[in-house]
Amino acid sequence: MPPARFEADPSDQGQGRATSLLRTLIQPQTTPGWLRFWGLILVAALGLFAVVGTLAALSARSSANTIERSTAPSLIGVQDLFSSVAEANSAATGAFLSATNGAEARAQRNLYLDAIGRATTQAQQVSALVGDSEEAQLALQAVSRDLVVYSGEVEAARVANLAGLPGANRQLLDAVDLAGTDVAASLGAVTAEARSQLDARTNAGFVMAIVGYG
Repeated sequence: MPPARFEADPSDQGQGRATSLLRTLIQPQTTPGWLRFWGLILVAALGLFAVVGTLAALSARSSANTIERSTAPSLIGVQDLFSSVAEANSAATGAFLSATNGAEARAQRNLYLDAIGRATTQAQQVSALVGDSEEAQLALQAVSRDLVVYSGEVEAARVANLAGLPGANRQLLDAVDLAGTDVAASLGAVTAEARSQLDARTNAGFVMAIVGYG
């Protein structure tokens, strides 16, 4: 009786050919083989590094955009607030210099009242946008206090002007000076703090992205 013959599994033959091909390509026992082996490792490492770097850059950019979108409204709000104060200054001065009871004086006064009311509302809106930043909140509190003082001085100047009192000009100049110095300085502090937070959070987001994909 002839001995039994065993047919080789085709899958085993395929695996054998693949292993043989891999050994032929690498051949670590020879110098060219070692070079090919480490070359493959280097190519794989570079490819992985490129993928990780791309993902980290995309994540950092996304984080920066998110932070910028959350911080930009506060910066825009400060600019709008400053514009409203400047408009109030201009209108108050125009009403003061216009005819005492003329239509131009009334129109200028209406512009002043609208601008100062808008500035007060904008100060509250910016306060909500800057969050829990102590420095920015303190600066905005100073702005709110100064706006109250400013409005009082404008009204005192108006009453004195209507009565023909000599101190009216001085009172108006004090109000204008308060808006141009103290209020402007406080708004500058809010702007600087918001930009500082933006830079710090952007840098932190970039580092976290690198660590997360590192």
